[in-house]
Amino acid sequence: MHDGKQRITSETFRYKFLNYNRAWLVQQLPSILTPRTLRRSRPYLINQLQRVLSSKRGDISSDSDEDMQEKFGAVALTSASREIIRWWLSKAKLRLRLREIIQPLVIKARAAQCQVCLSRKHLQVDYVTSIDDMYEIFLEEFPEQRNAELDQIAWKSFWMKRQQYSTTCLSCIAKAKEQERVEVCVT
Repeated sequence: MHDGKQRITSETFRYKFLNYNRAWLVQQLPSILTPRTLRRSRPYLINQLQRVLSSKRGDISSDSDEDMQEKFGAVALTSASREIIRWWLSKAKLRLRLREIIQPLVIKARAAQCQVCLSRKHLQVDYVTSIDDMYEIFLEEFPEQRNAELDQIAWKSFWMKRQQYSTTCLSCIAKAKEQERVEVCVT
């Protein structure tokens, strides 16, 4: 019995638990902590959360650019690799730009309550169709945009006409993710 308690309180268990469950824990904080607790202990809680989230293990290395350059030196790329990297970078920049343009519309689309449980707390807005899929449909409708500078007004109006949103609270999102995880484990 004493050995089991010792294993649960060990640093290794703590780190494994935090690393595996970090996102879930952060998501659960609003439902765990009462408003009164938040008001009373806010500085302490912020400090503790910061320590938990930024804790580093000594056996895990940092992946900063300086560390990588010291370990591996300059990287010689083939022309094909260079083209792939440039293609990926351009796609990533475009995706960020598309998201930046429509972000005010997404925020504005937030409903007053969760569409699942009708809660009015900790709401999050998601779009039904992904940005990538919407952009492909946009290019099908406006083929001249494929190799041109992005027409922000056309993209924004297309998004407003075609996109649908869902407003869900963090608690329902966590339940759905847990259900999805259970379904994956069962199959």
